[in-house]
Amino acid sequence: MWLTRLVSVPDVDLADLAGWNDEAVKAAEELVAKAPPIDKYIASKVLAERAFWDALANDEVAFEGVSVLPGVILGPARNYSETGQPQGSQALILGLLAPGASEDALKADFNIVDVRDVATATVAALRIPEAAGERIILSAHRVLGADIANVGNRHYPEVGLNTGSPAILEDRANGRRFDGSKAQKVLGIQWLPWEETLKDTVLDVMPKLVAAKD
Repeated sequence: MWLTRLVSVPDVDLADLAGWNDEAVKAAEELVAKAPPIDKYIASKVLAERAFWDALANDEVAFEGVSVLPGVILGPARNYSETGQPQGSQALILGLLAPGASEDALKADFNIVDVRDVATATVAALRIPEAAGERIILSAHRVLGADIANVGNRHYPEVGLNTGSPAILEDRANGRRFDGSKAQKVLGIQWLPWEETLKDTVLDVMPKLVAAKD
């Protein structure tokens, strides 16, 4: 099984998983060391997954394969630096859990999946025969930066997070969404509510941020 982060560009078709982010690969190959870190990261994911499927197609391995592609993984965090700072996906939202988040940051959207759903889906992908040969998106909900800040402010009002104007949240139903319906159909996944995912993320991350500030 191949587990990789789902990172896309606007022209990639995520409805049927036929698209690949070759633009990032091209940028990384052309600029090499000068390529933006995010392009290098994305290119590594694209090339690694292609190599995985090529190995299966060329009978280089004696097993079936499935590719599990999660969006931004949130939920209870276990990945911290030596100084106690959250890493990985949790690091993407640190600016929203500190006073002074910008309006642009609060309008930013995230296609999220709970880490517990990722674990459940990973085990299911190994056990369910129908998953063989599939590329399966794990993306449960689209949330905005303001959603994250609001949850943080609700549980830690003393921090004084900027949650922006209420009008920002009206955009939650719009915008680009990754289609996670195949995970529900093939793997039988029932996504945890986004409110629970954000709450558990905040309750895990915020105490460390507050302690580091003190």
